[in-house]
Amino acid sequence: MEALEKQRRISEEFDRWVWSEPWRADYLEQVFNRHYGSFAVQRFDGSCLEFPGMSPDVELRPYQRDAVMRMLLKKNVLLAHDVGAGKTYTCIAAGMELRRIDPSERVLYVVPNNVVVQWADLFAQMYHQADVVVIPKSPGTKRLQDVLADIRDGDHDAVVMAQSCFDRIPVSKRFHLDELYARLAELDAALADPARATMAVKMERAALAKRIDKVSGDVDDYEGICFDELGVTRLFVDEAHNYKNLAHGGDAEVRGFGAGGSKKCDHMLDAVRCTMRAGGGVVFATGTLLTNSIADCYTFQRYLQPSMLAVHDLADFDAWCGMFAQKRTAWEIDVDTSDYRLTTRFSGFGNLDVLSSVLGCVADFHHMEPGEDLPRCDGRKDVSVAQADELKEYLQEISARADRVRHGRVRPSEDNLLKICADGRKAALEIRLVDEAAKPGWDCKVGACAATVARIWLETASERLTQLVFCDISTPRDGFNVYDELKQAFDEKNRIIR
Repeated sequence: MEALEKQRRISEEFDRWVWSEPWRADYLEQVFNRHYGSFAVQRFDGSCLEFPGMSPDVELRPYQRDAVMRMLLKKNVLLAHDVGAGKTYTCIAAGMELRRIDPSERVLYVVPNNVVVQWADLFAQMYHQADVVVIPKSPGTKRLQDVLADIRDGDHDAVVMAQSCFDRIPVSKRFHLDELYARLAELDAALADPARATMAVKMERAALAKRIDKVSGDVDDYEGICFDELGVTRLFVDEAHNYKNLAHGGDAEVRGFGAGGSKKCDHMLDAVRCTMRAGGGVVFATGTLLTNSIADCYTFQRYLQPSMLAVHDLADFDAWCGMFAQKRTAWEIDVDTSDYRLTTRFSGFGNLDVLSSVLGCVADFHHMEPGEDLPRCDGRKDVSVAQADELKEYLQEISARADRVRHGRVRPSEDNLLKICADGRKAALEIRLVDEAAKPGWDCKVGACAATVARIWLETASERLTQLVFCDISTPRDGFNVYDELKQAFDEKNRIIR
């Protein structure tokens, strides 16, 4: 705490000193305006588009037409329209227009597994004559390679591919090494500059050198068709927020923004760079642009604006944070709810007008108003339930498990913080999810939910309304689960009311 206080005072003193001399303030203002004051958000008008070949039963809204025009004129686009705004229609129309204007375009749509069929149906509704290849989530290896060969050698209008299938198509070892060596050259250039030679850059450089040695020495036993052989020139990624866990190599102490990344996201980054290197473009579509913090913007910018970040010295995560983010260290309750720990998070953000302008060069935003085919929400009401004695005892066990994990007394395969958090969520919902021998009671969350639903049903019986009950864990299975317990609780409550 004393060190953090000294750090805060040094930062405040430096800020005071920087602006204490008028000549220095004028110089910094000129530097800032020269680097970051020249962005202008472009507006696109798609009212002139006619969409030959599209079904007359489909009519795009004005904001969808504008987004299509942006995709025709800009190679990389972040389609950040609200949920329900019709991003699927927009992407299909843009892909088909790109294909019509330039028949050499190879268009690939990467979509979540559960909506592959939906995408295929919408394609058939919008463009009856389109030649679309649909790859489901789990084709066999032989079947997948046959389809990839057809994509490589054929001339299809579009390819709709499940995300799980896309993750199975690696880039070639040659392309992977080229990208690693290019990043190594960037880090060497940063280390040559004393102002940029931070410890984080040195650590990333050392890790990257080890990774290059490993990749170079690995035997390339993949004998199938690689992604860079498909010749994709337009890559559309639906629900792009599924690929936000990208390694950034910055300050790993900042909570809520992981530094390690994932293989899935690294693979997506390779595919994006492969498409861009071939002269193509990438469209990321998402209705949930920000989930953790504004720092999520950095991830999308790494995918879609690598050149702009490099030109303005914002490619490194620490440099980006120095421009837009402010860190704060404070006490937070621990995962086991029994203790407090010092945690560093992003607590504030600055120069948001600049960030908005930079991101606006690639992003297309649209906010759905209440009247735009969306039901109006009447707000929310929380129902509080007292903590049961069984839950209090289980939280003590959770605390002990967390301490053992932090002190390395158990192997990660036996217990880890992720498993502890999952068990904690289950116990918070219903203690019987972690201890089936626990005694049930109507004062639990399941009972409170059933009572609330029964009351609303009784009050609105004359209107014959429908209620939707959602639970994201404990789906139906053998043994105790919340779904079956709710059904039984509904029957009990209805019987009591009657």
